[in-house]
Amino acid sequence: MKQFFKILFMLLAVCLAFFLCLEAATDLPVVAQDVTETPYPEGGGRIAEKYFAAKQVNKDVVAYLVVQGVSDEPVLYRDNDYYLFHDYTEEYTKYGGLFVNEFFKPDFHEQSVLIHGHNFPGSHMAFSDMLRFKTQSFAEKDRIIQLFDGEYLRYYRVYTVFGLNDGEEYIQQGAKAEDGARDSAANKAYMQSLHARSMVRLAEPDYDANTLYFSTCDHSLPQKNPRLIVGVYQVKSYRYTAAETTVAATKAKAVQP
Repeated sequence: MKQFFKILFMLLAVCLAFFLCLEAATDLPVVAQDVTETPYPEGGGRIAEKYFAAKQVNKDVVAYLVVQGVSDEPVLYRDNDYYLFHDYTEEYTKYGGLFVNEFFKPDFHEQSVLIHGHNFPGSHMAFSDMLRFKTQSFAEKDRIIQLFDGEYLRYYRVYTVFGLNDGEEYIQQGAKAEDGARDSAANKAYMQSLHARSMVRLAEPDYDANTLYFSTCDHSLPQKNPRLIVGVYQVKSYRYTAAETTVAATKAKAVQP
């Protein structure tokens, strides 16, 4: 009988310990999952913290870009030379950094922004993995493409993948009418022409949406000075509140981009 009560007491103790642990677990803070696996919740996530952490290091940081399976880096703006061989910490590196073309405004409210990055096969640095978009199965997947600019978290979708000969052809800035307003008809015609050139089959975009173009070298292309261009269009955006921005900037002090 004593043995029976001893076993019963042990079972009760184990059950009590289990429920105490379960109650404690429910009080744990929710940790944002990595963006390369799941989308950040709107208004949260580490992308904002990474942006502010990088911005503290270098005022040339204008955004933070995440392209699932391709890139997870700050985007910079100075000229078309410096960040060819410097990263966002301004350390010299052959891999360079991601940077907005100097002839485009680093303003992601604009119709079109061109971002450059090196391609070093096998390195996974800069835009080295951008060539994966040449594969139909990779390009057509609705993967995470996000950019945070300090105020807006923007979501994008791929609509074209094509090659051009740098020096002879250029990505156009958004067309404007005489009054300075966006020329919707001209922009639609341009996006339609780029969509038609895509080497992979992709759905038509929203022709009124803002766009980003990612540019990197690809010497497997037939052009003399080949660049692979991946064009994406904005599908939605979320504007951070002042409180959310303050929280992200505060947490950034402890985050390494």
